[in-house]
Amino acid sequence: MLLLSDLPTLPAGHRQWVVQAHLDAAIDEDFDRLDFTLVESLADREEEDVSQLAPMPAAATRLNVMYDQEALRAELNVLQVATWPRQSTYRDGIGVRAEIDWRSLSLRSLGGHADRTDPGGPGMEEFADTTARLLVGAASRLLDQVPSPKRAVRYMALGPGAESNIHADTKCGPRWGVARLHAPVVTSDGAVLMLDGTEYQWQPGQLWFGDFSRPHKVANLGHEVRIHLVIDVLVTAEITSIFPSAWANYLDSGDVLYNRRPEPRPGPAEDWSCELALPAGFLTGADPADVAAWEETVRADVRPLPDDGLALVAETGQRVRLVHVRSGEFRYAGWSEERTVVLPAGGQPPMVIVRDGRSVFAFTMVARPPQKDVRLTDVPSMDAAARAVARVAPGLDVDTRRNGLPG
Repeated sequence: MLLLSDLPTLPAGHRQWVVQAHLDAAIDEDFDRLDFTLVESLADREEEDVSQLAPMPAAATRLNVMYDQEALRAELNVLQVATWPRQSTYRDGIGVRAEIDWRSLSLRSLGGHADRTDPGGPGMEEFADTTARLLVGAASRLLDQVPSPKRAVRYMALGPGAESNIHADTKCGPRWGVARLHAPVVTSDGAVLMLDGTEYQWQPGQLWFGDFSRPHKVANLGHEVRIHLVIDVLVTAEITSIFPSAWANYLDSGDVLYNRRPEPRPGPAEDWSCELALPAGFLTGADPADVAAWEETVRADVRPLPDDGLALVAETGQRVRLVHVRSGEFRYAGWSEERTVVLPAGGQPPMVIVRDGRSVFAFTMVARPPQKDVRLTDVPSMDAAARAVARVAPGLDVDTRRNGLPG
């Protein structure tokens, strides 16, 4: 039985639920066909006591950071010679490009790729500066004033007459350990943001936070392009220093997920290799209350990478690099601690953890050492054989057809 004491150490005031999984098959005898049944249904649990959680004071606030707006505007004269691709969403990579005149120039992106105009998400790469960052001394000085790890950093240009649909950015707020900041550089009276029913016209020289997980839209009804420097960050304790004092209660007692600074992973990557049977909901991003998604089982391997990193490779095709946080707990590269996996080599029970503000849900997981000896004659189908071969020799092309060989 997984105990609360088995969970990684958390700050005081966090609400924790442990969801114990019952295994319907013996681990060693039938690892490939394990089924999870949740002993506790999160959908049926008692209502959370949220009365003690301080609410977010508003959908947006001006932050205690000033910057040289004229210097940023002057740098735009240099950056305008570059190609500004259309803004895009993130859907396991570069998603749909904007249909309106909404363009971006990335100063920081997943892998440091200049063509990545999306906000990024879980994957095989971490965020890195693009070559455009070398041209922006004033913007870099502004970024240095924001005391949290930077995710995507993009100049975003909304053309005259452009107007977005009302939308909400998935998991883009302090509840999920991320925050989006805006530094206006070029604007006009016709450039407006409608956020959660309130209209804003942010001005150059002012840095703003907005909770963009709420419904919002942007519109430029003026005759000049509207350009903001949009800064996505991981929420850490340090970022509270730039919020106004009126937000102190929320930042101290509200539904905020604070990320920890990663620590070096102990030991070589090979020591952490293992095979996992984990709930499918962890990989799909499902809410913990979606019981059906968490009862389905997915096989995955934790494999060493050539650079001594680690990757989680699922039978569904998903691949994510794992970033060590501490004590054998790993987050996804490109993402926050909203989802982490605890591997057995760290000395703790294997589990997956989902965080939602101050709520922490831990799901038991099954792990075993990597199986190197695979006899294809023991595998009941060619599809299963292909999976078995891929686990042992991941670089080998596998064809599930029999290629004329006797079956």
